[in-house]
Amino acid sequence: MKTILLYLIVTTSLISCGGSSGDNEQTDASSSSSSFTSSSSSSSSSSSSDANSIIPAVSGLYVFPGLRRVDGLLGNADKEQIFLDFIRDNGFNYLIMYDLNRLSATSVEADQLASLIARAKSDYGVHQVGAALGSAAEADVVVAYNNARSHGERIDVLNVEYEFWNQPNRASAFDRTLDMLETFETAALEHDLETEIYIGWVTEQEAVQLAHAADRILVHFYRQTDVNIINYGLERLEYLAGANSDVRIAPIFSNEGPENTNDLPFMGDWLETHPNEQAFRTWATGYHALDAEWKESLDLMGSVWFIYDKFLDVNVDAPNHITSHPTDQVACMGDTVSFSVASYSSAPRYYWMKDGNTLSNEDKWSGTDTATLTVSDIDSSDAGGYYARVISTDADNPASFASEEARLVVDSDCGG
Repeated sequence: MKTILLYLIVTTSLISCGGSSGDNEQTDASSSSSSFTSSSSSSSSSSSSDANSIIPAVSGLYVFPGLRRVDGLLGNADKEQIFLDFIRDNGFNYLIMYDLNRLSATSVEADQLASLIARAKSDYGVHQVGAALGSAAEADVVVAYNNARSHGERIDVLNVEYEFWNQPNRASAFDRTLDMLETFETAALEHDLETEIYIGWVTEQEAVQLAHAADRILVHFYRQTDVNIINYGLERLEYLAGANSDVRIAPIFSNEGPENTNDLPFMGDWLETHPNEQAFRTWATGYHALDAEWKESLDLMGSVWFIYDKFLDVNVDAPNHITSHPTDQVACMGDTVSFSVASYSSAPRYYWMKDGNTLSNEDKWSGTDTATLTVSDIDSSDAGGYYARVISTDADNPASFASEEARLVVDSDCGG
């Protein structure tokens, strides 16, 4: 259960990860009080001193699938394809879906969900899917669904999303939260799952208990820009570190804006002129600049965005700035090959991918953060699909797009 690739969160309609107005009143008061390790070999260590070199293991996105809604995502072929293209373009490998607590394992909706998960995992770079739930009994819903599905269609994470800090009887609500995590832990151990919780505002004692009870903690950092974002309620991270249990964490950012929010506006306007990956870059830069021993007890996994629907209101007509794509290659054992991509962005950032996994400059790969990827000393394991994610930082088109995929075929009969 302590391994991680990525996760998808599914939640009940009891609470909203976007936060409430009461939530924000607390955040303003708290923010002034103080100034993820991946099992994938292609991910950089979160302990790097250079935040810009980090390849986050988790790049998450909350999603509302619209269960039992005629205008929902599930079962709508056009909407599903737009969604899958979006997560590939933006490198989201952890999807966050709401409102699956009433899912029947043998329903049409379950078949639609299984199909979407299978496609996302096999062809679009998604590594994990999770279910964020509001009661202990809902773990049985996930287990029943998984038992009826093949491995590539299953949910991987049980997430508690219950805002105990906003409940009238906070002590009672917190006890309920711990009970949920205990039940989820039992189910996770029996069915090869992980446990996770989303938090807003916690006390030191609550944070330590939660860190011991869950495998991973998602911490909201809902701001309107990335300016000084690390210092927004920073004490919560120190509280979590107090558990001394190698707590895996990820900040959550919100893309809600003045015209597309159910609550206070957050980064919706900011995203019109900034790529969404900059939020984590800025946050991670601030995090790594902290000179604090308590950081040794935390494992920064990556980040999460709330919510997919709102991205459809941000730069919806952004043009694809990629102008040329990598081409297929055939190589012999021991050869060296290169793949190239081009963009008209004035300051592009590059992430080369293999079979949906982000590559880093190590072993046989070089140029993974440039326009040209080089693969050296090729062997059979290097065969597969390669593509580049190119992020424009131009204010008039701060968009991320994935290139077309190029196939590398390794010919074992070369020279024979």
